[in-house]
Amino acid sequence: MWLSVKPALRLEAAIELFRSEEVTLERAAEIAGLNRWVFHDILIKRNVKIVIEVDPVEELEKGVKAILKHAE
Repeated sequence: MWLSVKPALRLEAAIELFRSEEVTLERAAEIAGLNRWVFHDILIKRNVKIVIEVDPVEELEKGVKAILKHAE
């Protein structure tokens, strides 16, 4: 209930959930009631480390090959 009426509490909760890696950036922004870019800017201003994980190049290449194979 408190989170629904207190935007500042929602923001703080979202930041903590993101910081502890319990939710993604997208989900944390949603919890905060903000779009991804606004939430991202807030994290930067608060010096919250933002790590974006990506698949290894080999995995990405396999995915591209699979897509191209299906497109033939």
